[in-house]
Formats: sequence, structure tokens, C-alpha cells
Amino acid sequence: MYEPRLASINLNIDEKNNYNMVLAYKLICYFKQGGLVKYGIYFMPDGKDSLKYIRKDRRYKDA
Repeated sequence: MYEPRLASINLNIDEKNNYNMVLAYKLICYFKQGGLVKYGIYFMPDGKDSLKYIRKDRRYKDA
């Protein structure tokens, strides 16, 4: 998938996850015009998954 507004994307394992037996990732999207969006992605042991909006920050500027 191509999104021209994105400067970069980071995908990290969320090691601060408090749930047992859950695989969790943080998806952080940085925009070219500044700002970022964070999502939490959770895979549960029963086969379900969840996508959680974490935060939006317009103050981010690429260094």
C-alpha cells in the first residue's frame, strides 16, 4: 500500500503489554508535513485481534 503523506513507519513489539499471552505491536506513522499517529495492535490467544488508536501528535517535526 502506498500513502504519499507518510514520511516513515515504525513497527515495534510492545514489551510493556500487561496482558498474559498477548502479542502486541506499536505502529507509529510519521507524516511529511509534521505530526504522527500511534496505534496498538494486539493478537489474543483465542485468535482475535484488536487495533487501538493510541495518540495523534501534530507537533512532531522531522529533524
